[in-house]
Amino acid sequence: MRKLIIGVAGLAIVLLLGAWGLSPVFAMQALTRAAEQGDEAALERLVDFPAVRQSLKDELNARMMAEMRAEGSDIDPAWAGVGMLLGPGIVSGAIDAIITPQGVATMVRTAEAPEPQDVLNRPKPTPGETEDDVRKSWTYRGANRVEVRLTTTDRPDQPLILNMDRQGLFGWRLVEIDLPDA
Repeated sequence: MRKLIIGVAGLAIVLLLGAWGLSPVFAMQALTRAAEQGDEAALERLVDFPAVRQSLKDELNARMMAEMRAEGSDIDPAWAGVGMLLGPGIVSGAIDAIITPQGVATMVRTAEAPEPQDVLNRPKPTPGETEDDVRKSWTYRGANRVEVRLTTTDRPDQPLILNMDRQGLFGWRLVEIDLPDA
């Protein structure tokens, strides 16, 4: 009887660890399914929109500032100064327009950052619609962070990177998107 109890306890621990380790895969599958079906309620649960917006604003503002400060840039220093003043507001408005449930769904389906007009004018997907050439790979970046790399067959060296953080024991939420270098 004692061996049976130890065996069942060991099996329970192995199953629990397996579920814990595979939970980001299940979360990404849920995110992909919600994106394919245009399920805004599910996307709201799976994506921390304020965190994603802020991370993209920070990333794009840093890229813009680096471009304007770059040696040998074709940008006139006076215009670069104006750009540094006005740029963050423009970036903020564009990110707020793009990072919506439809915008995130488009990114997950296509592995590309959408243009603002594409998000507003794109019809909702029909259930089961997906881009066939999108490849996904997962990498743990710690016990509570997973990086999901989305690539396409025509752009394998320009991944869209989705960073998901653990929420509780088995839950995960998208908190950051790293855009491909263009």
